[in-house]
Amino acid sequence: MSEQNSVDDLFNTPTPVKAFGREYQIKRFALGPLTRAAEHLAPLGYLMRSVTGGDIDIGGMIAQALISAGEPALGLISVATEEPVEWLEDKDPIEAFELLSVIVEKNVRYFFAPDNKARIEAAYARIKTAVQTESGKSATSSVPVDTAH
Repeated sequence: MSEQNSVDDLFNTPTPVKAFGREYQIKRFALGPLTRAAEHLAPLGYLMRSVTGGDIDIGGMIAQALISAGEPALGLISVATEEPVEWLEDKDPIEAFELLSVIVEKNVRYFFAPDNKARIEAAYARIKTAVQTESGKSATSSVPVDTAH
């Protein structure tokens, strides 16, 4: 990662993107927007995995994007731009792809940075251990039985 990118990531510097006759300042999702965007991430992840699997022609890529991730893409764009999904309905699809590319780039670069990825994995491991430990305790603990009948 270049020095400029690391500074941009550290301070979450917005990237200006012109789309739909407006200019949006696209930043990495903070907790609130990320939570709202979460429902759109899995289908979009499928699209990203399929695109990285090999070369794909532009027509095939657009068709695949719309079939497998059209609604999630609209959702992510909506969260990032704070525009209602309904407002996006009649907007230029190429501008939407350009906007989506910046949204994905900003977030992927941040969450997949080696240090951040390690922090996420460590936090997840702590949660997993705590849940497994506590669920194991409750499964083996005895429940008092009411014998007063």
